Amino acid sequence: MPVGGHIKVSILKTWTLSSAITWFTLFAGISHYGDIRVEDNKLDIDGNGKKGLYRRTTELKLKNPKLKVILGIGGAMASNGSLFSDLCRDEKKTEQFIKSSMWLIKEYNFDGLDIDWHPPYPEPYEAKIFTNFLKRTKDALKKDGYLLSASVRSYPDDSGYDGKSMNEILDWITVKSYDFYGPWSGYTGQNNALYSSSREYIWHKDHFNMAASAKNWMNTGITRKKMVISVAFYGWSFNLTDPRDHGLLSPARGPGVDGGFVRWSEICLNYGNYTTVWDDEQK
Repeated sequence: MPVGGHIKVSILKTWTLSSAITWFTLFAGISHYGDIRVEDNKLDIDGNGKKGLYRRTTELKLKNPKLKVILGIGGAMASNGSLFSDLCRDEKKTEQFIKSSMWLIKEYNFDGLDIDWHPPYPEPYEAKIFTNFLKRTKDALKKDGYLLSASVRSYPDDSGYDGKSMNEILDWITVKSYDFYGPWSGYTGQNNALYSSSREYIWHKDHFNMAASAKNWMNTGITRKKMVISVAFYGWSFNLTDPRDHGLLSPARGPGVDGGFVRWSEICLNYGNYTTVWDDEQK
């Protein structure tokens, strides 16, 4: 990665991807023994004479040699449980994790790993354990020229991360600067705002926007050239308490259409039926 350069990363799940993307991330989980656990054996890996999603995606590099495809480990399920915490604490499990990761990387021609974990305890000891895990993994990957990145929550407050050490170890850090507001919030709000709103609470102004996320993480020691800020290609819908009150921070009670989650493809299909309003303050 050139100093001062830019990285475009796409999380590959179910939506259509732009041809401008230069990095793809596919996901897998972990087992209680530290092995990589493929999320969908029938879809992700090869079988019955057919190529799985992993290989079909990495083969896109034949069309675009500059494309990098990395395997994301973790996600919401691992972050909320004890699997990753146990893995980081156990040297044998860490060794098994690295071994199975290297096999998957080489078998399916990935370019590296992305670790997506939220340490459950905001303590220096937890941060040290995670940092040591990252270093061991990076030391193994770099022998063959593979990459290692991490996806972190949108704000570092009480997060259990050591930003300065992560900046030294990792190739880049992806800040998950989205899901600031959703059906769970009790009122409407921007999912992925660039700046704060003058109507927000002070804490939300300092945390619930992309600019604040970047600033807060840089204060921990993450440098600009190592930071990737996320842009959400989806939206959240709300069930308004009063349909006549449909502005920013309007009271809401749970999800609206499509169960609350609206994919980019659905937004494109229905774009002509929407009333578009520009928020000049939050952008």
